[in-house]
Amino acid sequence: MKQHFALMAIITSFGLMGTASGAVIGTLNLNQCSGGSVTVDQNSITWLLASATPGYGCMEASTSFPGAQVTFSPGGTIADGEFGQIKDLTFVPATSGTDFLMFVGGGTNAGSGSINFDLGPILAAGLPACTAGMANGQTCSVNGLGPFSLQKTSTGTNINLAVSGTVSDGTTPASTWQGNFSTSFSTLTPFQIQEFIDGVDPGGAADHLGCVATGGANNGGSCSSTYQGKFDVVVSSVPEPGSMLLMGAGLIGLATVLRKRLTKTLR
Repeated sequence: MKQHFALMAIITSFGLMGTASGAVIGTLNLNQCSGGSVTVDQNSITWLLASATPGYGCMEASTSFPGAQVTFSPGGTIADGEFGQIKDLTFVPATSGTDFLMFVGGGTNAGSGSINFDLGPILAAGLPACTAGMANGQTCSVNGLGPFSLQKTSTGTNINLAVSGTVSDGTTPASTWQGNFSTSFSTLTPFQIQEFIDGVDPGGAADHLGCVATGGANNGGSCSSTYQGKFDVVVSSVPEPGSMLLMGAGLIGLATVLRKRLTKTLR
């Protein structure tokens, strides 16, 4: 039996050889460009500073922390300090599709080659609405509906958004990626942020911390953070069709061996 498992492992390993070098793979840390900020409301996240492309913000790659490097096609990389464009997000209707995040190479601090991150569907966070009595460490979403989570901290609120999709340099098989955006609001609690977004001014010092209520409950408002938001992206290569065929063949072979052994045992 051990020999058959070993055989399958060898077949599978052979199928995976060379796959990572032929697809996008690695870990990427992104920060908003210097002087940037982010604005959130009930239905969107807007990145500031705006980029040259309407509807996009500016993000800067940081690959300097240990183990962080994204590579693609032979010689392709995203360089430390390289600038990219990130699409403003809307949730109703949901942003999805092509060119969510783009690095095109060329210019100062640039890597080599172009790479596009496409965005999959954005799902609701599945968290309860924010309340005034939340304890530190508890999470919620705006009115229990939003896709981003708000976590109460001892100094304010952390906002997180999980997204995923596919990424390609245009020549290799598409790989998958998962990302998490995070930013902070000092002093403001999740409930205060929810109030502003609902169009209700909770009063007090919160009036001066980047949030505005446009008047009237549920008429909408927004909160802006000058904290340099961080976007961590992890990319996994996808086996090529030939590799998947070899893995399938290995699994079929193992199933056949197990079936024969079971038949002999029952006899």
